[in-house]
Amino acid sequence: MRAFAPFLPSRQSAVRTFFAVFAVALLASLSTIAVPAFAQNPTGVTRSEEPSSASAADSESAPSGDSAEAQSGATMLVLDSSGSMNVQDAGGQTRLDAAKDATKKFVSELGGTIPLGLVTYGGTVDEAPENQEAGCRDIHVVSGPKEDVGDSFTGPIDDLQAKGYTPIGDSLKKAAEELGGQHGTIVLVSDGIDTCAPPPVCEVAKELHDQGIDLVINTIGFNVDEEARKELSCIADAAGGEYLDAGDADSLAAMIKKAAGRAADIYKSDVEQIEGSEDISQPTQLPRWESGEDFIFRAQLEPPTNGGEDTHKDFHAESWSIPVKPGERYVATMYKTLDGAVVRPRSLGMKVFFGDGAEPPTGNHGGEQGSIECTADQDSFHTSIRSDALPSASAFTREMGSEKCPDDEIVLTAMRAMTYKADEPLDVEILVRRIDPVTNIDDLVSGLDSEIEGELHANFEGAEKVRAASWFADAIELESGNTIETDIVLGEAQVFKVPMKEGQQLAAALKVGEVSDEDALQYTHMNVEILNPVRERAGKSESMTWPKEGDEASTHSESPTAYTNRFGDSAPNGAQARANWLEGDYYVLVTLDAGSDSNKEDDVLNGKRATMKYALTTKVLGDPIQGPIYEPVKDETEAPKSDEEGAKDKTDQAASADEDKGLGLGTLGFLLAAALGIIALAVIILVVILLRGRSR
Repeated sequence: MRAFAPFLPSRQSAVRTFFAVFAVALLASLSTIAVPAFAQNPTGVTRSEEPSSASAADSESAPSGDSAEAQSGATMLVLDSSGSMNVQDAGGQTRLDAAKDATKKFVSELGGTIPLGLVTYGGTVDEAPENQEAGCRDIHVVSGPKEDVGDSFTGPIDDLQAKGYTPIGDSLKKAAEELGGQHGTIVLVSDGIDTCAPPPVCEVAKELHDQGIDLVINTIGFNVDEEARKELSCIADAAGGEYLDAGDADSLAAMIKKAAGRAADIYKSDVEQIEGSEDISQPTQLPRWESGEDFIFRAQLEPPTNGGEDTHKDFHAESWSIPVKPGERYVATMYKTLDGAVVRPRSLGMKVFFGDGAEPPTGNHGGEQGSIECTADQDSFHTSIRSDALPSASAFTREMGSEKCPDDEIVLTAMRAMTYKADEPLDVEILVRRIDPVTNIDDLVSGLDSEIEGELHANFEGAEKVRAASWFADAIELESGNTIETDIVLGEAQVFKVPMKEGQQLAAALKVGEVSDEDALQYTHMNVEILNPVRERAGKSESMTWPKEGDEASTHSESPTAYTNRFGDSAPNGAQARANWLEGDYYVLVTLDAGSDSNKEDDVLNGKRATMKYALTTKVLGDPIQGPIYEPVKDETEAPKSDEEGAKDKTDQAASADEDKGLGLGTLGFLLAAALGIIALAVIILVVILLRGRSR
């Protein structure tokens, strides 16, 4: 009997064994690298691609519009498809066929410019008496509001049949529901009265309008009798809209276009409200904020004394204190916020200034406001000098700790005067920025020549369609040389931003496109102007009165951006030229206002909403150059760090940055060593196998 002997492989099998062991070792080493990364992000989805955490239940409960954001300022069209629409008296067509043609024409022309949705009623259940209950539920949501409907409405419109009852009240409720609680417009097209009341349809319209969501209902009577005209007029009156008549496809398309003008998108400030003190010697304390950030708050300035009748002595002022350090400077800008429609106040004065709080203001302008020695420059608003749709004021300080400025606390004062809304508080938004000392002031260029050559023009060809924002915080970023297309309605302000570097200059051009109702824009003004990152006016405001299709306007910043425009020894003349001192996002502001009449605000908000398309082109001129390097002022009690502490901080920061990316340097080193160890073990095993094979 032979003694047991272990199997000893041949050289070929040994090599195969080695490669198998090596492959296993390699996979093991790779897995040690992959597992920690997977543990940190088990989905394998990068941050920008991670799915929304919103639940399916949330999605199901939302309105059917493609985008909840698109519902603000949207239009819902409610179209009659009841049995009476089968009458053939609409220019040789049935009422329904004419309505189909008119609706498709409207959608093709304006469906890409406004958020639009569609509700129809009737068309499924006939008007037999026994079918009334079902017929009054015969309401269909083709779509909630969406930005660009394209031809998505064509099929559902073509499929409509004239059949059934007229449930106007519930159809209006459904359309309002699709607006998602946002302000908007409902356009109702009907050829008769509601056949499903109660409740009375006028009560439904009033209830919807009174819900506080800025809902307007416009109605169009299509070949209606006197009874229907009366009811449809009642609906419009109850919901802040207007009644229009139409008799064929062409007139109906025109009336839908007129009625569908969206509601004005009015900005409502959501920043913290911090009321100032009327006693300048005891100002409201503001906190200290991080360098490089803006401190923005809102306030309500109470009415001026004596109704603002005396433009020199009647005013209201409020003050805030700001903790400061020697060497810093400060800038503040104040804007009248859009609590109502954009108009040009007929009689308003606004001013901000800095001081030590030692003396109270004694007048609203002309150097009478007491201790303002620390204010180096200011741009006040006064309607006898300027007529702006968005009134603003700004001021700069001298250097803190200098002869005329305190070194620990400075007082900011905001004032209003004159008779504009003299019995109401004035809502304002105030921005304050700290300007830290600059370490390379001797390297900065001054006296840059303008880059403007000729006039910039905008064109609709190739323009990108966008939805404009109504305030600075949400401004859409524009690329130099590109053109966007959007629309604006009376009472709106729209804001865009363009990144700018030291040495660059901004130009902007606007061209008016299609206007839904030119007569509704009579005596209005369309403005385009440029503001710097802290909202100072940095260029001339260009205005068009009663803008019509094809009209153009252009503007540009007054000079290339240079820190020395504001703080150099040879700063240029003119507040707008000096405003081009700061790198960052410059703003292009477009407004469509009702003219110089403060009494028009409510009329604008509750009246016609003519829609105007426009194209906007921006261009950044000049090459960027070295800008200022800011260095925050350190506290006197803050001890400088030793070399060892500084080196440790840098090491910790590097390690932290690596951890943010998923693997630190230490972790990578450990994994590499482990992988090499496994490979070395595989080599040892191979050598042993070969030696034993040779001994055999």
